[in-house]
Amino acid sequence: MLCHVQELCQKIIKGVYNTPAYISSEVKDLLARMLTVVPDHRITFDQVCRLCIYAKYDQSSMMIFFCSRCGKCVNGSEVSHA
Repeated sequence: MLCHVQELCQKIIKGVYNTPAYISSEVKDLLARMLTVVPDHRITFDQVCRLCIYAKYDQSSMMIFFCSRCGKCVNGSEVSHA
């Protein structure tokens, strides 16, 4: 398991990732600009907001929330911790 964690860490440090084929080229470009390894070269939030892809979608539908307790994506709804 430790070997897999080390591999993952190395990929993160190097900025190595794969995107599924069904993701549009616009989204792939945005991800690449957001996941750039050098922080000073990353796209800023203001730059993201000026992109055509950002204007294409209803921003309220883009809001994603995560439960601070379990990390599950909740998209604005409650998570049951039964």
